[in-house]
Amino acid sequence: MFLCKGSFGKRINVDPKTILFIKIITNDKGPFSDDLFWKFECENIDFYLASESPKASEFMSMFQELNGFDNEQLALSASSSENASFVVWDRKAL
Repeated sequence: MFLCKGSFGKRINVDPKTILFIKIITNDKGPFSDDLFWKFECENIDFYLASESPKASEFMSMFQELNGFDNEQLALSASSSENASFVVWDRKAL
């Protein structure tokens, strides 16, 4: 389990076993604004983690260890300057 702090200070406990998809969402707002977000689609909630978050590298390292994590999509997302979505992990693909 890990604790996520959402908008307005709402705290949510997330069980990693409930994650269905992990996506990287990019936009065309960089480099002056955060333009890459991790999106975690879970069974009962979705949440986002900005790449500028102090925890982003910790999350990336942890989730790159998942069986089936797609590092090619991660690399493509890092070079994107468009509004796009990259699926880096899909529970159904296991």
